[in-house]
Amino acid sequence: MSLFVSTSNGIFSVNPDTESIRHVLKRKHTSGLFSRRAKGYFGICNYANNKVMAASKEVMGTTKSNKPTSDCKLHLIFPDTGGYEYLASVYDVHDVHQIEYYDGFVFLTDTGKNRIVVYDLEKQIVKGYLDIGKRRFDINHVNAVKVFNGILYIGLNYAEPNSKILLLHMASLEVALDCSDIMDIVDVITIPGCFHTHDLVECDDKLLVCSSADARLVDAYTGRQLWAYESWLRGIAVTENHVWVGQSVHAKRRKRHSKKLAGYLHKLDRNTFEFQGTVTISKVGQINDMVYAG
Repeated sequence: MSLFVSTSNGIFSVNPDTESIRHVLKRKHTSGLFSRRAKGYFGICNYANNKVMAASKEVMGTTKSNKPTSDCKLHLIFPDTGGYEYLASVYDVHDVHQIEYYDGFVFLTDTGKNRIVVYDLEKQIVKGYLDIGKRRFDINHVNAVKVFNGILYIGLNYAEPNSKILLLHMASLEVALDCSDIMDIVDVITIPGCFHTHDLVECDDKLLVCSSADARLVDAYTGRQLWAYESWLRGIAVTENHVWVGQSVHAKRRKRHSKKLAGYLHKLDRNTFEFQGTVTISKVGQINDMVYAG
């Protein structure tokens, strides 16, 4: 089992026991002299048969929606070998953040158009959209998505004054795809005292999120702070005995993806959330997301 970490400059695997690091997927992920380079990687999730799926940010012809990227590619990673293969291209997904695979569908956050794109992986077509609000602009900065116990959780980063999580029962998916605004049919969790949140990870009886701007790890159910650090936190994974939290250098947007910047994975005790050490990954730019798989 390894931690798979998505960053500005590739996908990295980290052995949580030995803390060895491997650069699994680089920015130039397809063969050919004139092949495009990815604009970074963000969403990464568990896939069938212990594999990992990752999304790269791309520009492939779709008109931009005030975001640096307008499309994405999906890649399959084999944890046992560290190999990978291209899966699909999904167009009209603006500045993709987290993704989730469930029951044959890939749910992709589209921050630029304030929605979730639902992609049928077998048919390789977009099945439809889960529209949040009626305007297709980056209003809530929808950036997190996860399925727990048959419920789709959707994280809203910009829901002032407190971040929010939308809960959609998967049994209502077809109804939601026909809605002009899923806010009419979802349940809502408000995370007290939190703004600029990322991530949705279950840990025992808690729902872990990063309150990124003020560098806190929080239980979304209660708003209770579990751990705090000194800089931008994003990316969470839970292993048998630990919680791992990603940290990035808080730089100006035009510099934050530079290979000059390292990222950090902080290891916490799963029960007490006491700090137990740090793994440094060089030349990543920003750490965006993390999953434990293998």
